[in-house]
Amino acid sequence: MVRGCVNRFVVVCAASLFIVLGFTNAIAQKPLDFLSNRLSDPARKQLECAMSTYEDFHRTGNWSGVYKMLSTALIDGQSEDEFVTEMVGESKNQKSTRSFVEFEPSSYIVWRTNALHEKVTVLGCISVTEKGLVRKYAGTLLAERFGTEAWLFNSFFIINPDYHPC
Repeated sequence: MVRGCVNRFVVVCAASLFIVLGFTNAIAQKPLDFLSNRLSDPARKQLECAMSTYEDFHRTGNWSGVYKMLSTALIDGQSEDEFVTEMVGESKNQKSTRSFVEFEPSSYIVWRTNALHEKVTVLGCISVTEKGLVRKYAGTLLAERFGTEAWLFNSFFIINPDYHPC
């Protein structure tokens, strides 16, 4: 009876050790996997081209064009007509406070949920006009793509909530 308990204890300890070692190995490999996920030059150029088009659409108020470049997660079932109507109303309200000028990317944080799904957080500097003055703030833009499909955006240009100038 004691021998049976000892044997079970040894088996449980050995199984626990293998599980802990497996988790430790998986955790230790995550940062290495993350660091190797750099944005290739062709992907970066495609993203920068998409961002330039996205900027132009924002700057000129082409909300239909913006809509076509948004991920389905951001659209959340909203039709193009509903989106355009909402954005025209918001842009009229924002004209007196702040309007978008440009976004200058400075770095990219890349991660992949699988081999075909790339997500990128683009850090940079957002220029806006506020009360007739051009001001620059640290900001972010979120993008994603599946395989070699076009880049879509998961956000509008996000100004750092602390309004740190860049």
